[in-house]
Amino acid sequence: MVVIIFGFLFFTQHLSQDDFNNLKFNEGEAEAEHLEGIMKSQGIINKNLIIPPSNLPYKNRTTVSSGMTVDSVAVWIAPNPKDSLLFVTYKDGDMVSVWNFTTWTKFKDITGIDYPNGVAVDQAEGTLYVTVRNSDIVAKYFISDILSQANPTPVATFPTADQPYGVTVYHNSGNSYIYTTALDGSGRDTVTAFTSFGAINTTFNITHADESIEADEDNNVLYIDDENAIDVKEYTLNGTYLRTFGQGNFTGTSTPEGIEVYECDNDGYIIVSDQNANEFEIYDRNPPHANLG
Repeated sequence: MVVIIFGFLFFTQHLSQDDFNNLKFNEGEAEAEHLEGIMKSQGIINKNLIIPPSNLPYKNRTTVSSGMTVDSVAVWIAPNPKDSLLFVTYKDGDMVSVWNFTTWTKFKDITGIDYPNGVAVDQAEGTLYVTVRNSDIVAKYFISDILSQANPTPVATFPTADQPYGVTVYHNSGNSYIYTTALDGSGRDTVTAFTSFGAINTTFNITHADESIEADEDNNVLYIDDENAIDVKEYTLNGTYLRTFGQGNFTGTSTPEGIEVYECDNDGYIIVSDQNANEFEIYDRNPPHANLG
């Protein structure tokens, strides 16, 4: 049996502001997703985070069968926060597991997804996006269908380059853009941005092993984990390279996996999960993104 602990997302909803900065998580494979939304829903957005002197105990965990490799998580905040949902991709299980975020009970499984990897929620449009590695697509689901149907099917699929990995949603002028990372078929990694209707808005190649991707809407940039160079790259929305940060923070076998922006107006943090060290690296949101611990 494999024990999966959803400690990071639980902390954001139930612990105090000071406690939150422990940011320890027992499964580094799970991404640091939708932190900013959860913190906003609790009314505790600020930048006065203090590292506690010792690790905090985990508050919730669940056990899944062996072979059910967890990769990414995302949260949909319901009109009634008690009905909010946690989405978890199980790559080897070919499904997205859906949990009630308050009671920590399983709501349902969305099955028949051929190796799901990344997952992102568009809170504004009420949609869920899943990168499907073995099908080379991004699958789009309506949250309303997930709530009402036993095993919902995608309302649309967007063809991607080879083996899509990460996915994030960027908003501008009332429009949603879905950014994904994948291979381009020639061994190069590529980023593609779709409109919410599936039209390609932009695409560009990058020169590293990408994993997760996160859009920073206030600063109009993208952060992408580089699992080869073991750092984080920053790009403009159209692919202009800006800077690298995180060098030397991931040591031994540790690598950057999940990434999330924690907003305090235009200030805040960039939080990166260090999957083999079982911890999070915290960076200043302001360039050059100094490591804060």
